Amino acid sequence: MIHYSRQSESAFDRLMVSSRSRPCDEATIRATVATGDCAAAAEPWVLLVAILASSISFIDESVVNVALPAIETDLGASVVVIQWLVNAYTLTLSAFLLLGGAAGDLFGRRRIFIAGVAIFAAASVWCGFSPNIAQLILARAIQGVGAALLIPCSLAIMAQLSTILSVAKQSEPGLASRPLQQPSAPC
Repeated sequence: MIHYSRQSESAFDRLMVSSRSRPCDEATIRATVATGDCAAAAEPWVLLVAILASSISFIDESVVNVALPAIETDLGASVVVIQWLVNAYTLTLSAFLLLGGAAGDLFGRRRIFIAGVAIFAAASVWCGFSPNIAQLILARAIQGVGAALLIPCSLAIMAQLSTILSVAKQSEPGLASRPLQQPSAPC
């Protein structure tokens, strides 16, 4: 559960910092306290995982385009069906992208990010073992949902880490080289 600094708010108000606040606004980031402190040694790994997760979801679309001729011959699919193979991922990714960002703001970026990675990974395994084109298209659509959850949260985590680091650099010279002890660490 996310804990907030104000005690007099209702349960619903505690889920959102403010309906008018921007998600990457410095005041919004500093208004919440993380459920667990992130060790300074873990911050580069958090950044690396966030970069790799968002990269793999973008690379996945290109890899399928390269494999389309082999998929078409192996599964005996027509060009129209192959178009749906590409569009299933793109359509669900674009349809659920804003929902993934809003869910990250409401329920926690880390929680939604991990859920997105799990859904994306499970759907990727399903894609690999799909015996026919219908299951492959469905698995690609679910892969798009997972990517829609992980992409905005990974980008928000990267923005939060860079904001914390830039604030640390501005507030005290030499602070950026020391471990960060910010209460809003994204881990």
